[in-house]
Amino acid sequence: LLTHSGFAVYVDWIHDRQLDRTVVSPGTADVLRKRMRQCKSLFFVTTSSATNSKWMPWECGYFDGFDSKPMGNAVQHGHVAILPVVEEGQTMFKGQEYLGLYPLAEKGNHYRRNVDIRNQTDRTRSKHFDVWIANGHP
Repeated sequence: LLTHSGFAVYVDWIHDRQLDRTVVSPGTADVLRKRMRQCKSLFFVTTSSATNSKWMPWECGYFDGFDSKPMGNAVQHGHVAILPVVEEGQTMFKGQEYLGLYPLAEKGNHYRRNVDIRNQTDRTRSKHFDVWIANGHP
């Protein structure tokens, strides 16, 4: 869905097969930091097995902090969005509590980069991905 819509996507188990997904080490962190510094956003793809990941919570927090920017007396948080992958027929996403801090990435109705970013607490607020990257959060 993402690559066909015009996104360049990094997936650790595809692009960095040398990493041992069962271990979090300084070397692993260095590789992941380097990759994330090359990205404009992080889609935290949740599945039923995501809660078993040793890396994913760290990646989410790292990118949020790395990509956050001061805005006067406030902070614009990093471009992290939750992309739930749910079982067919399942209509609601329920993830770990900290995932509620971030907006949801959802399939939109656009020709290119077909992703909308939707505020989780006020679902009427959403932005196309490119607008979110350029102008902040919904």
